[in-house]
Amino acid sequence: MKRLLNLVLVLVFVSVSNAVLAKQGGKPPPSQNLKNVITVSATGGDYINPVDAVNDIGDSSTSNPYLVRIGPGVYVVTEPIVLKEGITLQGSGVDATKLIGCVSNNYHDGSSIINGASDAAIMDLNVVNQCAGVEMLAIAIYNYAASPLIARVEAMADGADDNYGIYNTYYAMPKMTDVTAYAPDGTAVHVDNSSPFILDSMLWGRTGLYLETDSTLSRIVDNMIIGGVLPVTYVTGDTPCRGNYNEILQDVNCWSP
Repeated sequence: MKRLLNLVLVLVFVSVSNAVLAKQGGKPPPSQNLKNVITVSATGGDYINPVDAVNDIGDSSTSNPYLVRIGPGVYVVTEPIVLKEGITLQGSGVDATKLIGCVSNNYHDGSSIINGASDAAIMDLNVVNQCAGVEMLAIAIYNYAASPLIARVEAMADGADDNYGIYNTYYAMPKMTDVTAYAPDGTAVHVDNSSPFILDSMLWGRTGLYLETDSTLSRIVDNMIIGGVLPVTYVTGDTPCRGNYNEILQDVNCWSP
C-alpha cells in the first residue's frame, strides 16, 4: 500500500511538472536573482538605459565579475558607456541589439559610444556613432590603455570630420574576433602604439586599418580589409599580418613589399 501511494505521488509530480513545462514551451523556467547579472530592456529589465546600468556598478573586478545583458531593441546613447574591469556588456545579437547615438565632444574618450576596459568584454552588439556632419570626432568603440575582448560586434562611425569604428591607443591590446568595423568616410580600425589581436573580422573604411607608431606586437590574421592599410613602412622584425585579403580576395599586407 505504501509503495502504491509513493507511485501515485510520483506520477502526480511528473504530471504537474510536465504541465508547467508545456506552458513554458518545454523549457525550464530561467534562474531568478542570479548574482551580478543586470538586465537592460525597454520593459521588464533592471534598467532601461545601458549607461545607467554600467555606471551603477561599483564593485566589479576579475574576482567579482558582472554581466550586463541588453535585450533586443534600439537604445539611444547620449554619453559614453564607460566599462570597468570585470564587466561583460552583452547584447542579444548584432541584428537584435543596437546602441546608437551621436556622442562627440572633440576628445577621444568623450566621443565614443563605448569606452573599453581591460578584463572586460563587449559582445553581441551593434554599436553606431552616427553624427550629422557638424561634429569633429566620432568613434564607436574607444580603447585607451584597455584590452577588452570584443566578439560578434558591429562597430560603425560616420558623419563627423574624423570617424573611427574602433580606436586603440596607449598600449591597448584588445582581442577582436568576428567583428565588423565600418567607417565609410574614415578609418575602420586605428592602432596607435597598441597591439590588438584581430581575427576573422571585416575592417571596412576609407582606410581599413591605420597602423601608427609601434604596432609590431599586433596579430592581424584572416581578415577582410577594405580600404587598405596605412602606413605600410613601420614593420621591423616579425610581421604581424597573415592571411588578410580585400573585397576581391587579393592579399593585403601590413608591411612594405
